Amino acid sequence: SGGRDPFERMLRQLIKKLATEMGKTVVISSHLLSEIELIANRMVIIDRGKKIVEGQVKELLDPAKTIVYVETRNNHLAMQTLSKSPWRQVTLESDHLQIMMDKSDVPQLIQYFAANNIDILSVSPRHSLEDYFLKLTKKS
Repeated sequence: SGGRDPFERMLRQLIKKLATEMGKTVVISSHLLSEIELIANRMVIIDRGKKIVEGQVKELLDPAKTIVYVETRNNHLAMQTLSKSPWRQVTLESDHLQIMMDKSDVPQLIQYFAANNIDILSVSPRHSLEDYFLKLTKKS
């Protein structure tokens, strides 16, 4: 429910307190990745019984590997224009571009499109545990 429930908020606070103030390790197994992202400092992703990745959440969700969804008036032209840019990890989807880049470069990306007369309709950086999980489990 996105943490709107006061009980959920209290439970998250309790788990954080156990870990930070009392030095306890709390193991949580959940498919509610948005909730886990709020409280976990380490994670293990298991797909079909096999460990895929393990590590610190902040390192695994590196801002330098943010996926930015960009919708323009002409995505094919935008894709061609990006071939001359510093951003090389670009995928053309049916209605948008997906660009893997450092989140701090988003303003430069917008300026680059504007300088090349590409009309931007939307820009949406996404870097969540759920996106990361889906990217990893699609591969296996």
